[in-house]
Amino acid sequence: MERLFTTYDTILVVDTETTGLRPHLDHVVELAAVAITARDGKPAVTSVYDQLLRLPDGCALPWFITKLTGITESMLIREGIDRARGCDDFAAMVRSGRTLLAAYNAPFDLRFLQSLLRGYGDETVLAQADALDVLQVFRRRRPKPHKLCHAITAYGLDDFACNSHRASDDALATWMVLEAMDRECPDVERYIRPAVQFL
Repeated sequence: MERLFTTYDTILVVDTETTGLRPHLDHVVELAAVAITARDGKPAVTSVYDQLLRLPDGCALPWFITKLTGITESMLIREGIDRARGCDDFAAMVRSGRTLLAAYNAPFDLRFLQSLLRGYGDETVLAQADALDVLQVFRRRRPKPHKLCHAITAYGLDDFACNSHRASDDALATWMVLEAMDRECPDVERYIRPAVQFL
């Protein structure tokens, strides 16, 4: 994994929780980004961003999302930040240097981020980064099923990683899976593409 830092300053592992599955109609309600940089030549988690985002006026949080994630409308009102601020925070992380975005099912998260940025920020920020879909790597290496929880188990990470359907837990779990994949076969860079190719 260290070799990626000859090309990138930061690996930013992102995860979103959303109100549904349709980026053009549904909304991001939680955004997490785990930043990994090289410290003494070794990859290390250097920051974790985890923020609830308030829903647009007139939008409601579906009951099944609360059941899945534990996020409630009152949490979004009480703890959530403005969507434009979330966009600014994300853009600042991506623009802080040469950034590789990584996600488990990157097309899902990146399309939701594109929609969020289009409405409340600058969607061109995604054109400045490369991306890696950790799910795509797992699909090449193991038979079905391919959910994040299955990748965690396949790499013996059940005692260390949690697929909680909360963004920061899932982003950290994705990073652990990516590290384990790289130890298994150090070829993950062949899956890297410009982020816009996942949109």
